[in-house]
Amino acid sequence: MIISDGEKSYKEVLGRVKTIVGSNSSVKAIRGLRSTKDGKLLLTLDKDQAALTNLHEALKDSTTGLKTKRLGMEKRIAIHLRGMEADTTVEDIRQSVIEITGEWEEENKISELRPLSNDTLAATLMLKPSQSDMILEEGSLRVSLVKCRVEKRLNIRRCQKCWSYDHYADSCEGPDRSKDCFKCGKSEHSSKDCTNEEACPLCKEIGHKMGTMKCPKFKMALKNARI
Repeated sequence: MIISDGEKSYKEVLGRVKTIVGSNSSVKAIRGLRSTKDGKLLLTLDKDQAALTNLHEALKDSTTGLKTKRLGMEKRIAIHLRGMEADTTVEDIRQSVIEITGEWEEENKISELRPLSNDTLAATLMLKPSQSDMILEEGSLRVSLVKCRVEKRLNIRRCQKCWSYDHYADSCEGPDRSKDCFKCGKSEHSSKDCTNEEACPLCKEIGHKMGTMKCPKFKMALKNARI
């Protein structure tokens, strides 16, 4: 929520807001109070629509002359980041995003860092569209000493029933693999409990599981999604 009073400073507006919301029943939903680039007050809350409405009404109905504007959470765009050094931290990535875009939004997210070959790491970033556009336009993101490859996540069609990449479950005529192990393709156990060798039921090959870059069918689906 953006709160302002054209005639008052940020600190004066902050004092008014704290007085008004201090006794409000939804005060515990407040996550932060800070200034925007143009000096207005930005009030952020937990994902609680009722609390947002409650606080908005309390501020709007006050006699202090405050102007309020409710903001919805901007959709986040997923970016894959690859090639980071083995000792890279989440904070390293966050600082790199700030260096390129100038800010870090509270709603942004960084996944757990995943190991790749040659002792490098990968991660998935969830950023607001303007930030993701800036990074994708650069074509890379320098994290510590390395210029890391960036790629927008693609939505690949996959049937949740038979796992094929050429249709969805509502038109599936294939076998039902929805309860099978994603690692080995066999039934009666889950992937986290699997001790079998990796196997792909789509390629009918041993040595890789489906949905990875070792899988020819997945690589073809990825190629088609990029067209």
